[in-house]
Amino acid sequence: MDVYTFLRKGATISLVDTPSFDNDQRSDFEVLRLLASWLTLSYKSDIMLDGIIYFHDIRIPRTHSLRRDLEIFKRLCGDRAMKNVLLATVGWDEVRSEAFSGREHSLVTEDGLWGAMVNRGSRVVRHYNNQSSALRLVDMFLDIRTDPTPLEIQVEFVIEGKLLQDTAAGRSVKGGPLDETNREAFPDRKGERVKRFTGDDGFRSKGTN
Repeated sequence: MDVYTFLRKGATISLVDTPSFDNDQRSDFEVLRLLASWLTLSYKSDIMLDGIIYFHDIRIPRTHSLRRDLEIFKRLCGDRAMKNVLLATVGWDEVRSEAFSGREHSLVTEDGLWGAMVNRGSRVVRHYNNQSSALRLVDMFLDIRTDPTPLEIQVEFVIEGKLLQDTAAGRSVKGGPLDETNREAFPDRKGERVKRFTGDDGFRSKGTN
């Protein structure tokens, strides 16, 4: 995980580039572990997220894995933080807009996809894979400030003292198709626990060692 920092409209902006769920290099649990580690450390350091940008390639059809990944994301954020989520579709620079507007509409209106998130305050925007479009995403947080809200997994980890497999997001991963893949991370024998995270899990500021 890399952190990119720059100035915009007089404000210091730090963008945290995170791995996505359902990728070829890491299991969903490993991705969740990395996210939980960084989020725990930032929360304990009084660093609050002003917003989260969730990217989705409009060219990818609705699949079971998409719904599963969204469910993990929703549970990681929690309902209270949904107002600080920006749902950005990408791929528009490579397709005809009218051919995919129906797919965009389904994403926004179906509760099992983005509908419930939009109803709780999440915003939807198209990203066109260029600098001006990227800065527009940043400006959407700068121009309309919302109160930073702890994510559900931060509350569960730091305040409630839960282990990763006991969080809402962790239970979502455990119950999904990757259960067999993550069996060692979620031991079934009574009394066993996964380790707690202290922030030493592979994230760094851009340009540091």
